[in-house]
Amino acid sequence: MDIRPTRTIAVANGKGGVEKTALVINLGAALVLKEKSVLIIDMDPQFNATRGLGIDIGEGALTVYDIIMNDRYQNLLFDTTIRINTTIAESTAVGKPVIFYRPACHGSSDFVELAEEMINRG
Repeated sequence: MDIRPTRTIAVANGKGGVEKTALVINLGAALVLKEKSVLIIDMDPQFNATRGLGIDIGEGALTVYDIIMNDRYQNLLFDTTIRINTTIAESTAVGKPVIFYRPACHGSSDFVELAEEMINRG
């Protein structure tokens, strides 16, 4: 399995009505036509990108925006940070979790720390 580089593209502008959502939806669709994997994360409180992709999230559904902006959902977020590490990508290419592939790397210790945090929260 080849390790393919991942590209992150963020579209942001403080002004409304500048077609950010249309750009994201249409660029994502064009990339899919070019056989690229695409993940669109809709951080807008109106979730127009989600709706624009034909997804009905329903009334009262919990959104990414809710989790980030509302203190009552802070317990759903974890404190542990997984540091960017190419060893993590390498490990999946060889078919092993990073903690078995390179136990001493930062990625391994970060995932162990996250597991401990999850266990401690119950």
